[in-house]
Amino acid sequence: MGSKNGSKLWSKYYIITILLSIGINMVSHLLLSTIVIHAKAITGSDIYAGFMTTVFTLSALFVRTFIGKVLDKVGRKKVLIVGMIITAIAALMYGITDNIYIIIISRIIHGIGFGITSTAIATIVTDIIPEDRLLEGIGYAGIAATVASALGPTMALSIIGSDYSNFKSLFFITFIIAAITTVSAFPVKYKFQRSGHKIIINKEDEEKEVKFFSLGLKFFAPLAIIFILAIAQTTVICFSNSYI
Repeated sequence: MGSKNGSKLWSKYYIITILLSIGINMVSHLLLSTIVIHAKAITGSDIYAGFMTTVFTLSALFVRTFIGKVLDKVGRKKVLIVGMIITAIAALMYGITDNIYIIIISRIIHGIGFGITSTAIATIVTDIIPEDRLLEGIGYAGIAATVASALGPTMALSIIGSDYSNFKSLFFITFIIAAITTVSAFPVKYKFQRSGHKIIINKEDEEKEVKFFSLGLKFFAPLAIIFILAIAQTTVICFSNSYI
């Protein structure tokens, strides 16, 4: 698609992937902060509340360590759809019981689904964007994720109500969004034709294979900054509702 349309960015499939990105992130952010309230209401413990975020994040992180190779071997679209189905199953499981251990299992499954879908949609977006407008296209995709993170918590709090008693409706709506996003992924069709890229540290290393631990301070310094900022952001997002 990129080769035929030249520098055209807002193609049919690019718009679909942007909407898919909003759906994927909305499913995550609807529960990111409110599931903490639900866990605390069931157990009366902040430990379980914090555990909701921990198991979600770790399961998503684990999946991302190998899902990239799966995307290349199996195909982006197939992996995305499987990930969305897993996410929808998790959303259903949240609503069937108030047993904290089943909710934890649901949270792990949701984390796996999010790890798959977020990686798959990011890859699809970069595949579809014309190479000469790659940064611009990725920027708009980032805005889509930000929109979901802004609307998700507000919508979730509106759904559960001021007395935090309507979680069944929240889980049902989360499932519906996951199901709609899954169905919306089927029309996506494209042929990946982007030329290969190599990571180059300097001219001397241009012909060498770059190893992860040889990337040096220029790689790990911003990585550390992002890590610290993510800790601060996640802590505030997940636990701020507990003080409302």
